[in-house]
Amino acid sequence: MEYFGKLSSAGVRVKLDESDHSPGWKFNHWEMKGVPMRLEVGPMDIQKGQFVMAKRNILDTKAGKVFGKDAQVTEDVQRVLQEIHDELFSKAVAERDANLASIDAWKDFSPNLNKGKMLLVPFCGEKECEEMIKNKSKEEAAEEETMGGLKMGAKSLCVPLEDKYNVSCPCTCINPDCPSGKVKVERRTLFGRSY
Repeated sequence: MEYFGKLSSAGVRVKLDESDHSPGWKFNHWEMKGVPMRLEVGPMDIQKGQFVMAKRNILDTKAGKVFGKDAQVTEDVQRVLQEIHDELFSKAVAERDANLASIDAWKDFSPNLNKGKMLLVPFCGEKECEEMIKNKSKEEAAEEETMGGLKMGAKSLCVPLEDKYNVSCPCTCINPDCPSGKVKVERRTLFGRSY
């Protein structure tokens, strides 16, 4: 209860599970709810003036356990929560970057899209042109075997503002049949499939 009070007053969202369920049931229940960290305090821990923090984002149960000191419970918990955030964010960015391709020609569009990549392409921004890209990429994916069997056309997801995504952006739309004519493209647009 002392930890609960200290963490709550420090602004950490805390749940104290005093139910009669077994520890395994409690661990599973809170992990299914998405709680990022579990505090474990046993009689031996109390004697040593410490507690265990189990990080949910690490599958290896031994590697995911971190010890904290009773005297600095708030600092230790906030530090480990920040570590969890940083680890999850880094992993997400790495996965996104690994599945990002910069494409300048239509011949490379569908093959990369069919590999599950998100594509940075020069795009005029016209709705009619986007519909054409969607239909054309759907046609070209008809013969492709996709995990789950889901075959759909590409759609625009966003226009990244960062300059690192607009390196060497061609001035013409990726769609060879673009109906907008000679609209000058200035930024790349992110295209992908929504599942």
